[in-house]
Amino acid sequence: MFLSFRLKEKYLAYSAVLNGGAFAVFYLVTFFAFNEYGFIPRGLAFILMVLITAGTVYSAIRYDSKVLAQIGMVGALLCSVFIE
Repeated sequence: MFLSFRLKEKYLAYSAVLNGGAFAVFYLVTFFAFNEYGFIPRGLAFILMVLITAGTVYSAIRYDSKVLAQIGMVGALLCSVFIE
């Protein structure tokens, strides 16, 4: 994710793809840490998903990217399904 911020000046589209991929990985890691392995409790998993969604919304606004906004919307909608 930090690489995507550094590359934003020269390679806007590529850095937006890196950023979206990083948020997708964050969603999946949180899901598997809670659901499959039981590393984190339900409340913490939900808070992490909300923070990841907020980060995705911030990045979508910063990059002015519809794709990042869609990743955030899908993640926000699936947040309750992932945690259930």
